[in-house]
Amino acid sequence: MASSWSDLPPELLDLVVAGLPNPADRARSRAVCRSWHSAVRRHGPQAAQLPWMVFTDGEVVTPTNGPSEHPTFIPENSHLSGSADEWLLFGVYHRTPKLIDNYVLHNIFSGERVSLTELDAALHRAYRVSKFRMQSTAHDFMAVVTTNKNHPLIVILPGKGVWVPEPQAVPYVYIIDIAFHGEKLYGISKAEDLIPFDLGLDEDGRPTVIIARRVIRRPRAIDDMDTNGAPHVCSNDEDDDEDDDDEDDIDDEDDQDEEVIDIDVAADDGDEGEEGEEEEEEEEAAVDMIAVAGNVVVNDFHEEGPTVPNDDDGRSNFNYRNVSHHGFMRDKEYTCWHLVQSHGELLMMKPHTHIFSDYSSSIRQVDVFMADVKTRKWVRMANGLGGGGALFISQHFSKFVSARGDIKEDAIYFLESGEVFNMKTQNAKPMRFYEPGYLGWNVMWLFPPELVL
Repeated sequence: MASSWSDLPPELLDLVVAGLPNPADRARSRAVCRSWHSAVRRHGPQAAQLPWMVFTDGEVVTPTNGPSEHPTFIPENSHLSGSADEWLLFGVYHRTPKLIDNYVLHNIFSGERVSLTELDAALHRAYRVSKFRMQSTAHDFMAVVTTNKNHPLIVILPGKGVWVPEPQAVPYVYIIDIAFHGEKLYGISKAEDLIPFDLGLDEDGRPTVIIARRVIRRPRAIDDMDTNGAPHVCSNDEDDDEDDDDEDDIDDEDDQDEEVIDIDVAADDGDEGEEGEEEEEEEEAAVDMIAVAGNVVVNDFHEEGPTVPNDDDGRSNFNYRNVSHHGFMRDKEYTCWHLVQSHGELLMMKPHTHIFSDYSSSIRQVDVFMADVKTRKWVRMANGLGGGGALFISQHFSKFVSARGDIKEDAIYFLESGEVFNMKTQNAKPMRFYEPGYLGWNVMWLFPPELVL
């Protein structure tokens, strides 16, 4: 008779693993000891290698079991605000007024919980989390992109403190997606600038952020049109004009004390100019929906609207716009930007998405570039993703994962449209392991521990 769980013979362990179809149970079994860890890796179902989906209300969907009841660990009135690998960021949602606060980071596989009081203190309760990133563990640096233009980027070190930039400071107001890479945090803008930030601690142990001396900058994209003349924009002319003015200001500052590197697209994407301006004007009414669908930093509040009641934090209050999608994006196309870390490289993803008259969407084209600082270029990846992996993309969180089991090499899985795009064939098809009815804008990827490599 075995004296401990670790002494169970392999044949019995195989039977135990076979009776654990739920990835959460397998994840806990892996943590028992080395022999259990090996058994799960040897005999776990292939479906365990697929990520889960979690809706903003906490409903979990797994590729093996489909939708499930809301887990008991989720407090009442919770709202899922972000995800990162196997971690979920929850806040308490208040319907009247529409606010989110009391943020908690939760790992549903290990049961670990971390209260992010620093985020509560820095993020005005009427604003939302747009992007949430973790450097490594729940005790390392975390970064948040918000819908608040005054403080669009927040850096947290749990238990130590929080860093926020000066109100509406550049280049932070232009950051549309972020990724940790090594010891740095990187951000990209709509102009496809790649900006590194050095993270550190001040004399009191609180986080600090410094723009690295070398700001990698790409000249404004010129040809934003596809072969049919459809515009690929995620902003309006007014936004672009403001971006131009402010980016000129920061360029002047860079000339004085920073080395600026121009970063071009390696392939020939067009000539410089202001083409596409008229088409961008036609998209002005679509800014709000694109902010939901893609990576755009816009203000979610109407300054002339009624203020949010019952808010005593002493700061100016704005109301949420009542955004209607009807008529905004039907039968039109748009482009969004994603920044993903992959095998020591930074990738910029540009999916081109078509919105149909019934508000469904489909991926028409995907451009993938690798940042090459030495050659000062965004290098187009035309022959696959490299590294034997696949990309899982969503508006909230994106990740590069090694291809194995049902995860196919050089495939890009898009959560919102429910499609998988093949980089080799340049075609998209529905994801066969998720029901299309589950998908939408209010869902996020969640990666079981066996996928977090």
